[in-house]
Amino acid sequence: AADPSALALRGCSASGALEVEELGARRVYDEGPSAPPRIGSLRIGLGWDRDTLEFRGPVSILPVEETSDTTIVFYWTLAAIKDMEKTGDDSLEVEWHDPHGRSSRSHGTVSPNSMLSWLKSPASISEMGEWTVVARSGRNWLGTRSFYVCARRCS
Repeated sequence: AADPSALALRGCSASGALEVEELGARRVYDEGPSAPPRIGSLRIGLGWDRDTLEFRGPVSILPVEETSDTTIVFYWTLAAIKDMEKTGDDSLEVEWHDPHGRSSRSHGTVSPNSMLSWLKSPASISEMGEWTVVARSGRNWLGTRSFYVCARRCS
């Protein structure tokens, strides 16, 4: 078998598939570790389509020249919907932290009986690097996750 490092020395290239798994931290509620999570997923991407409820562009790794259309989408669990019905708390706040620690906020509300909510970023995202979002509802922390802004679209 050929030594893989020898390929690089000859100027050869290899191609393959890469799977990126999206991760996010979720709040642990007072009911303990067996309590159901309120957020199924947080996703950040480009070109959110309100009709099809899908991103038309990249998700999690975003090209800097297209970030004026950045949206965060909350995929709620049934436990969250029931909890919001009980408490009446439907406010959302997202803090967007850039790679240098500066932050801005976007605000919105959760539609009743909806399994999805989304908010646009408050300003153009122009810094390359790792960004972090922190989501809250009222004074309750909901979750956090990171996404990346790169120089150009991945191919």
